Amino acid sequence: MVPAALGCLGGLVLGNLLAAPLLGKAANVYGVGSLGVPARVDVAVAAAMVCLVAIVAVVPAVRAGRFSAAQAISVGRAPRPGRGYAAHRLLGRLPLPRPVTIGLAGPFARPSRTAVTLAAVLLGASAVTLTVGLGGSLSRMLYGLSLAKTVQVQVVQLAQPGGERVGRGLAVGVGEDAGQSGPQEPTGAPQPMDAAAQRTVAAALRAQPGTLHYVAEAGWP
Repeated sequence: MVPAALGCLGGLVLGNLLAAPLLGKAANVYGVGSLGVPARVDVAVAAAMVCLVAIVAVVPAVRAGRFSAAQAISVGRAPRPGRGYAAHRLLGRLPLPRPVTIGLAGPFARPSRTAVTLAAVLLGASAVTLTVGLGGSLSRMLYGLSLAKTVQVQVVQLAQPGGERVGRGLAVGVGEDAGQSGPQEPTGAPQPMDAAAQRTVAAALRAQPGTLHYVAEAGWP
């Protein structure tokens, strides 16, 4: 029980440290302030693991107490006679080295131990897959939320009565601090922008602080 208790203590400390970044990402994505592992979860996990180790240790110990020391050692080290014999016989027909066939047939000699080991491996792989996948998903969600802080910038080029084209209605900025600049919008029909006007608008957008990138959309009635 002492190694089990020490292992649980080390696992809890390491688990809380590894869970902190993942919980921090989840808190940022869902906007819930801060998240942490509750103390009752740590206590419940430690108690469950210690009880599981106690059960696993007591059951074979009670069984071994009915045998002599020599019998208990032999039962614990060697499988029962005849168990896994069919698997050894079938695998022995394969064109493989004898140590390989013995190793492949070994799990059939101790099916319960093999099942427990396989379950532990599957649970560990599932936990790692879930943690890595969830962390990656939260990172992509944070990136998507950062792109949500956008503002529409509308530029309309109108033709004045004298034929002169000027740009009006330019809104610049990002997020809640977005502002508008430019003189009052004149009257006239919208006109397609020439290359010079497009360069002027692009330079104005790049000059705004806090602008990461922009996407241009053009349309005419």
